[in-house]
Amino acid sequence: MSDMRKKIAGLLRLSGNNPNVHEAQAALEKARALMMEHHLTERDLPGANTARTEAVKDLLDSRVGTSYPNWMGSLALTLAQAFRCEVVLHISDHRIGLFVLGVPEDVEAVKQIYPWVRGAAINLGVAWATRTHESADSYYYGFAEGIADAFKAQEDAHQEWGLVLRRDPSVDALAKQEGVHYATTRVRGSQASRDSGYQDGYAVGQRHTVTS
Repeated sequence: MSDMRKKIAGLLRLSGNNPNVHEAQAALEKARALMMEHHLTERDLPGANTARTEAVKDLLDSRVGTSYPNWMGSLALTLAQAFRCEVVLHISDHRIGLFVLGVPEDVEAVKQIYPWVRGAAINLGVAWATRTHESADSYYYGFAEGIADAFKAQEDAHQEWGLVLRRDPSVDALAKQEGVHYATTRVRGSQASRDSGYQDGYAVGQRHTVTS
């Protein structure tokens, strides 16, 4: 078991020091898989810091104005909660900031995945709107719902992930302190638009694992 702990620790170091995002992600996913298989946590690894890791708040996105696109907020919330985090909006001086709250490694995962998934949604939504000559608003909401269900399907298929997917209590404490209350508003649109977005979102969600 000591050799396995060293192997996992090495993978985590590789994920943290590798400038190649894809290689870093692969190393992190492998480390998480081995930790689940052997029922280990970061605190069981060689050289682990036994001090408690507290939740942090980090900027996820910002833009000029006083409102954030609702579908983007819905997508960010979906991803954040899948990775054991929360999101909160702050508005000041005509600029809005979307922040993610969570333990550092989960926050970093959300910060890496959100821009990519948001870009995929925009590209697919624009293509769908061009093809159908309809507004893509409902498509985007369906996309976020598809992502959420894809992650939920992962959790249902891997009951052994329960310990890894448990949210640290410090996240809820910080969310309460920040007064997190993010609600999304449904928009009108065709069911076909929402269904198309859902299918594409589900497919994108299947490419990622909520344990990373």
